[in-house]
Amino acid sequence: MKRRTLLLGGAGVAASAVAAGLIWRPRDHVQPHDAYFSALNDLLKQSGPGRPC
Repeated sequence: MKRRTLLLGGAGVAASAVAAGLIWRPRDHVQPHDAYFSALNDLLKQSGPGRPC
């Protein structure tokens, strides 16, 4: 097997893997929070430490 064939084949496999990863990635279906969780989030932003603890 020639080196050129091996390198081109590897590049083709890598490109296919990247394309498949972009096609099959999950989509974001983000919806706004309801009133309870929005109020809770605002309260935590005001009086919470602002970091995980």
